Amino acid sequence: MNYSKEEVYYIGRNQKTILWLIIAFIASSFIHPYVTMLVIIINIVFVYKLAKAEKSSIAWLCALLQLIPLINIICLLILNNKATKILKKQGIRVGLIGVSNKDLKNLIKE
Repeated sequence: MNYSKEEVYYIGRNQKTILWLIIAFIASSFIHPYVTMLVIIINIVFVYKLAKAEKSSIAWLCALLQLIPLINIICLLILNNKATKILKKQGIRVGLIGVSNKDLKNLIKE
């Protein structure tokens, strides 16, 4: 599937957000259930955005799966893997916490 530079930018930006939300989700599970619920709600929004940016036909399903424990993490990892493949196919270096801000800015400038 072909992606424009703008679409690749949104994939990179949303992937970075998802990776931080995975860390927040894990950390929130040790803090308070209300914090975990807040992170899940934010996850739903950004999972939908990332799935739409990846041109996934099941974006709503991915978002709804965020309400099911353990399945939500699996869905996040699958979306992250797909985003990483798309970004690497475009020649963008992807690190542990996604694409660097510098690389994202360079992508928009081109």
